[in-house]
Amino acid sequence: GMYRDQLEAILSFTERQSQVALDFEDRDVFALAQEGNLGIVVIIRIRNGRIFSREKISLQRLDKKDSDTMKSVITHFYMDSELIPREISLQFSPTDEKELLNWLKIKREGAVKFLYPQRGEKVKEIRITLQNARLLLGEWIINREKRRELVPKTLAQLQEDLNMDAPPRRIEAFDISHLGGTDTVASMVCFIDARPRKTEYRKFNIKTVSGIDDFAAMREVVFRRYKRVKDEQGSLPDLILIDGGKGQL
Repeated sequence: GMYRDQLEAILSFTERQSQVALDFEDRDVFALAQEGNLGIVVIIRIRNGRIFSREKISLQRLDKKDSDTMKSVITHFYMDSELIPREISLQFSPTDEKELLNWLKIKREGAVKFLYPQRGEKVKEIRITLQNARLLLGEWIINREKRRELVPKTLAQLQEDLNMDAPPRRIEAFDISHLGGTDTVASMVCFIDARPRKTEYRKFNIKTVSGIDDFAAMREVVFRRYKRVKDEQGSLPDLILIDGGKGQL
């Protein structure tokens, strides 16, 4: 949509810019855009006077000062990078600037400096990078909102039907099955915001129940699951679904 078009426009402008950069010093340009506790950092990497690549780091639960955020972004970004340029352009100075520079110099085995451009081409580069970050952040926020709006219709219905105080955002459902008639296995599936969350699925082998006794098996599994959640101080689901009718409760 609109964001995509603006982004294209900026990138084609950046492309034109990139061919006329007068300063052939390799550099990376960082810019942070932030709204509430969400942020996006865009890094434009300039090599031989041209844009070589554009990287993006998405940040959630931002509760730090901007300078702290910038410090952790720079550390994280160059931790795995072999390509440390001589110049790094920033909007503002990161926390522990000196230690950070020393670490980068050692990693690069050469000189590194932070620039905080105030005018000329380099300010333009920061401005373009920041605009990039703002657009990507805007797009991200809109997509998050869309997801949030889509989901609660079904959840709101459930909330109403079950007389709950809040919509059940996390639902865990249990099911008992028998393999070869004797081995009892239980599985748990998990939905977050009405979407299956596969990484949270669990399987249980039933230990204490002999023969086929679904009630006892269900009791064991539910007990094991939530004892563990409590022990690990995890969060309990808003709704637990149990297969097998009212008797199971």
